[in-house]
Amino acid sequence: MSSLLINEHCIVLYCMPLLLLQVVKERDMIGAQLIRRNDEMTLLYEKLKIVQMTMHKAELQYNERLDDIRVLRLEIRRLRLRVGVLEKNNQAMDDLRSAASLLPTRGQGQGPVRLWMARLLIAIGQLHFRRVL
Repeated sequence: MSSLLINEHCIVLYCMPLLLLQVVKERDMIGAQLIRRNDEMTLLYEKLKIVQMTMHKAELQYNERLDDIRVLRLEIRRLRLRVGVLEKNNQAMDDLRSAASLLPTRGQGQGPVRLWMARLLIAIGQLHFRRVL
């Protein structure tokens, strides 16, 4: 029985270093995997940071373009209003010109009142035109 015990202990003592080597190899492999995983995570976090910075810049540029669009729309409205005013003034000037053309000139000798009315219509048209510009 003692020889059996001794043989058993010899087997255990012989196998222990082999088991120890196997455990050390597994530990080294797992450590290497952990290091690779940590490196991969570091790279992924760097990529994420770059993507977030890019998104932030893009968002700022997008908001700037929206502001530009708002400003341009306001400018379009302002210009459309001005075109409408100028068209009305143009019509008023045409009306004044047609009214002035119906009035007699000096050569026709229709009298000072009609000449005064013609000059008044021309002056009113010029004042009206200056206000628009």
